[in-house]
Amino acid sequence: MYRASLGRAMSGLAFVTIIALAVAGLSLLGAEAGWAQSEGPGDISAEIARAKADFYARFAALASDPTANQAKYDVTYYRLDLDIDPATGTVSGTVRMVAEVVDGPLSSVDIDLYDNITVDSVVVSGGGALARSHSGDILSVTLDRPYATDEVFSIDITYH
Repeated sequence: MYRASLGRAMSGLAFVTIIALAVAGLSLLGAEAGWAQSEGPGDISAEIARAKADFYARFAALASDPTANQAKYDVTYYRLDLDIDPATGTVSGTVRMVAEVVDGPLSSVDIDLYDNITVDSVVVSGGGALARSHSGDILSVTLDRPYATDEVFSIDITYH
């Protein structure tokens, strides 16, 4: 089992994009370990580059347009705390999302999240549980209160 914990400011990336990139990055680690060799008969760097390009093209085809709700806030930070088990092909963990409201008041958020991911809990960071629904690859979360334009909120999503 691999355990990864990441934190970085990223504007406008959907939650599902972060998860997919983390899993793809871990799966490519083994392939890239031999990438430092010079070009020659055993050089596979062109094949690796082609495989990466194919992966990102397929991934981009899955992207969806943002919902009207998603246009009302700007994600400024995701912190990933993931457990990845290659033996079972499972990913579980907690994601902290920090966002700034750009069109308030905002009382709920829509987050791209495939329906095959089970959400265990959604909480205001450092606070109580939040109401949620999950269908159509969208996790809809009711915030603890309406947030005004320029206010920042933070939620933690735990899933498996």
